Amino acid sequence: MSFENFLNEFSAMTDGVNLIDDKIKIRGLPVIIFGAGEMAKWVTENLSERGINVDGYAVDAEFFKPDKKFLDRPVYNFAELRAQPERYVFVLGMEDEMQGGSRAVNFLRDEQIISYPLPINLKGSSEKIGAEFIADNRDAFAQTYDLLADELSRRTMINFLKLKLTADWTLNLDVFKPAPYFNVLTEKFSHGAFVDCGAYCGDTIARFVNWSCGRYEKIFAFEPDAANFSALENFVRAEDYRDVSLFNCGVWHEKGTIYFERQIERIRDCRNTHGETRRRFARREREPHQNGNSRQRTQRFERRD
Repeated sequence: MSFENFLNEFSAMTDGVNLIDDKIKIRGLPVIIFGAGEMAKWVTENLSERGINVDGYAVDAEFFKPDKKFLDRPVYNFAELRAQPERYVFVLGMEDEMQGGSRAVNFLRDEQIISYPLPINLKGSSEKIGAEFIADNRDAFAQTYDLLADELSRRTMINFLKLKLTADWTLNLDVFKPAPYFNVLTEKFSHGAFVDCGAYCGDTIARFVNWSCGRYEKIFAFEPDAANFSALENFVRAEDYRDVSLFNCGVWHEKGTIYFERQIERIRDCRNTHGETRRRFARREREPHQNGNSRQRTQRFERRD
């Protein structure tokens, strides 16, 4: 589909969020969230705001523990509920697996159960992208589309906008490609230097080190967020990676200052090469500073699994 065709057709696309709401309410079955983590919490709150009660949560057998509760609701073994698919409506409640992880992919493609994808606008978006927003900015979207050099990138952009309009997460699966950075196209650079702009807690660095078999020249990692940077430092130190330079700043074409103002609780997972998962929680708040400006205060917590 060309972008011009998409622009001509998008206004007729269904509001997927409201459509999912209607389907869930019409069925009248207990609503089970697939997942029992931070995203499941956001999905629960979002459904509640739209008048849909969540009855419980389901996880794979490897994560199931008898009598476990989440948000004061029971947590079930997904395999057991799946054996009675006509009795429940399932809603996707995990995000970290959406980029090609097997659990969410299998869930979305499971024809045996009654299931729906994540029923909310992309978490973290500063502004909801809907039909009106696309119409008001169609020239800017068209210009962006024309800047894309390959067909996959163009299709990815269109699928992203379709997802925003329809809440159909399977559109992600249509354009997802594993190993987007480290593949045959970049193989000749595997023994050179790697610059990670937005290094988060070191997850991409770990993939680069593994991909290069440790035979790289140097790694430069930039991360402006204070909590993320602390996690990054700890992760690199624990893994004992060599020749890694860390910078607690962002990357831009000119010097400037960036502020973080979201006052939400976040969860971070950093899995090391030994299979241990370190879950980091951070609550960020802005507080006045003595010079008349404000500064960010971060409280951090860590749990190891």
